[in-house]
Amino acid sequence: LGAYENTHRNIGNQNEDILKVSLTQLGYTEGTNNLTKFGQWYATVLDARRESSAGFANGAWCAMYTSWCANQAGIKESTIPYYALVADGVDKFKKMNLYKKASEYTPKPGDLVFFDWNVNNYADHTGIVMMAEDGMLYSIEGNTTPNRLDGQSNPSSGSAPDFCLIRQRKLNDRYI
Repeated sequence: LGAYENTHRNIGNQNEDILKVSLTQLGYTEGTNNLTKFGQWYATVLDARRESSAGFANGAWCAMYTSWCANQAGIKESTIPYYALVADGVDKFKKMNLYKKASEYTPKPGDLVFFDWNVNNYADHTGIVMMAEDGMLYSIEGNTTPNRLDGQSNPSSGSAPDFCLIRQRKLNDRYI
């Protein structure tokens, strides 16, 4: 769990810093039973808030990964709220007037992106935008597998680990 240290030195540009931090984690792989350093870190955030942290160290970790990256980039929680549940992140960003629909906004490097696999207005996954160009979105995501189709559960019934990877999708896909 100690591998993939954040080697980026923050420069004070939040979008650039979160993106560079996320790049230091490419290839990170979850441990047995989904154990990740991101979940362990998030459990300490909850402990500091005196909230229950049970189960977070082994939970689905895409949101905890983006929150960890924000923390490592020196971004205060009042700017990018930390979240473990993707839908909670969406709600927090909406309350802060920071949430934009894909049809109304072209993502910039360092922005957070949310995915609604079932297109039911309930976000299921999140990542960090690397870039958007030529009609494509490139994002860095935790808790993903290279051969998994968007919205598909782990194709090998949970036996294959999830990673931190760069994913590529069409910018106008309806679930972004």
